[in-house]
Amino acid sequence: WLPVHARSNGDLAHDAYGETMVLAEDAAGSVRGFVSAWLPDAFVHHLYVAEAWRRQGVASMLLAALRGCAPSPWQLKCLCTNREALRFYDRLGWRPVGSGEDDDGRHLVLQSPPDEPTPGPR
Repeated sequence: WLPVHARSNGDLAHDAYGETMVLAEDAAGSVRGFVSAWLPDAFVHHLYVAEAWRRQGVASMLLAALRGCAPSPWQLKCLCTNREALRFYDRLGWRPVGSGEDDDGRHLVLQSPPDEPTPGPR
């Protein structure tokens, strides 16, 4: 779904500088996926899961790991051509709150549902 020019020109160390990153690893220490977020704006900048680990809850767990790091709602940009990701976010309750276009193409700005309130003492 990425344009050809965007597949090989990335510099994650540069793009994620200053962001909080959470890794999902298997028992052997191999990375299954990661999420990178800019906490001051509660903005998810990167969310990637290795192809072999997709549809196994890894992305949901990575997003859940961000709860409590910054107040919700969270936001992210998702390319309109990435239909699989758009369906995933829709299932989680993320909703479009804006749109735009950049070098990679048209995108939607999605916003997470508010976090469930934490139950207090009974």
